[in-house]
Amino acid sequence: MLQRLVGYAKNCNSMLVDAELERYSRQIRLSEIGIEGQEKLKRARILVVGAGGLGSPVLQYLVAAGVGHIGIVDYDVIDLTNLNRQVLYTMADLDCPKVLRAAERLRLANPEIHIWPYFQRFNKDSALDIIAEYDIVADCTDQFAARYLINDACVILGKPVVYGAVYQFEGQVTVFNYRNGPTLRCLHPEQPHPLEVPTCAEGGVIGTIAGIIGTLQANELIKIVVGIGEILSGKVLVFNALTCSSYFFHLERDLEASAITGLSNYEEDCSSDESTILQITSEELQNWITGGKDFLIVDVSDPANYADHGFQCLRIPSFQVIEKNYLIPRDRPVVFICPLGIISMTVVSYLHNKEGFRNLYSLKNGFGRF
Repeated sequence: MLQRLVGYAKNCNSMLVDAELERYSRQIRLSEIGIEGQEKLKRARILVVGAGGLGSPVLQYLVAAGVGHIGIVDYDVIDLTNLNRQVLYTMADLDCPKVLRAAERLRLANPEIHIWPYFQRFNKDSALDIIAEYDIVADCTDQFAARYLINDACVILGKPVVYGAVYQFEGQVTVFNYRNGPTLRCLHPEQPHPLEVPTCAEGGVIGTIAGIIGTLQANELIKIVVGIGEILSGKVLVFNALTCSSYFFHLERDLEASAITGLSNYEEDCSSDESTILQITSEELQNWITGGKDFLIVDVSDPANYADHGFQCLRIPSFQVIEKNYLIPRDRPVVFICPLGIISMTVVSYLHNKEGFRNLYSLKNGFGRF
């Protein structure tokens, strides 16, 4: 597919036909855009990583503006919790791959745009090959592992990144790596642990903030392509939907932090090292319970997954562990449990490595098999 995309983009006619002159007439009338700017949009190749809350408005406005070649990377399927903010989708799309449904809707909106869906994992093995075929990348993801992968790949390839992030009622937008400007690592030099950065699934998000930030991302993408206005490089715009207020903070390029020469295993950077974490099987845990051992069980699963385990336990959702770690004793064993054993491993890893706990266990394979 990548070779086909490159060949097509190099040989395509960027001249506007009559239907395009009519479709884009309102923005062509802007002196800052005009015919030349519209032709730049037609030639442009933009990759959108993430087809969710931010990706939905970004994709819709890029298609509406006439960006000629758009790639979409996402390996997720649509579920009911997406629909409050992922406005590309409907109830009829549940359980369908986001990229495929997004491509269908976008082609209906503008059949002249060439959409390239990538329903595959975006990882260190695929990132450089995919990004290399595009001019600009829109970071519409919601995980720091993906954000650092995008940032580092774009630094290596010399591509700008239009970054957006949302949480609860607040959002941020900026442009990284634009003409040797600041990168994500100038803002956060090291990838944070998952427990240090709550996700929208954990902390919640109002749908409109995704629309606002995604639209601002699309605006920056269009400005970069056409070459107009002041690009949000070197400063981060923060918008609060509750107060309708915004402010900027400035950012300088850190040469040392931005000296990226290769990609690492970003998911592994966030994951637990099983060799250093104490684990306990369901049989061993049952023996502890029936044997009257002095220990504490902590359920760190999402409240939606709470269940009656038949034994007493302390309930602390994983996203509250950092602020409530004072509830976790250090003088007796503590067993962390969750449905699959993955979240509990992450929690134990964080408390072990960051807080110095040495008395913690993770229930192997989770309580789904208990």
